[in-house]
Amino acid sequence: MKHGKLVILFLCAALFFILLITTSHAKTEKIKYQVPKTIDLTDIIRGKIEALEEKTLYGELRMPSSVEGKIPAVVIMHASGGVFNFREKAMAKLLNKNGIAAFIPYSFKARGITSTKKTAGTGVTFGMRLTDAYGALKALGSHPNIDTNKIAIMGYSSGGIVSLLSSDEKIRRNLATGTLKFAAHINVYAGTIFIFKNTEPTKAPILFLTGEKDN
Repeated sequence: MKHGKLVILFLCAALFFILLITTSHAKTEKIKYQVPKTIDLTDIIRGKIEALEEKTLYGELRMPSSVEGKIPAVVIMHASGGVFNFREKAMAKLLNKNGIAAFIPYSFKARGITSTKKTAGTGVTFGMRLTDAYGALKALGSHPNIDTNKIAIMGYSSGGIVSLLSSDEKIRRNLATGTLKFAAHINVYAGTIFIFKNTEPTKAPILFLTGEKDN
């Protein structure tokens, strides 16, 4: 009986060691980039982004365990509560499993906001979050293992609003470099709190994901 228990303990320890080794091989990289310290959505639309004081933002790039050549990537914009293991990081793992890189900008934590349930009151505007997204796009655009033409953006809730707003050409033109743009936009239960008088889509495909009974 004791011998059987020892075998079970040995197998459990071996399994834990294998999981530990597998986890340690995950390719995670912290990338820093510069964004305006403060900016509003209307400033971006009007092109008023010159000579603004800058702030260092950072994000987490998660790569598949095996990478050959240049691969697609998705920028994941977190919701108002910040980054969670069950949501943004879980999606990153799923993307990695399918050979796609994932980059998660820390729009709140990088600005010293560690606990919040609402974007309102944090001082972080949607303009600032858009510069976070496009800053991530430019950072990934220069990464040796990322396909510049296959960088998508997705977001949850307020992050979904950022994903949606980033599909407008006026915003892309004022925040991106040259012809760089998001290849696709995925908006997960995004709110609709903005109305543009003159829409000018980049023509990249857009996917809306909402609950069946979401009003």
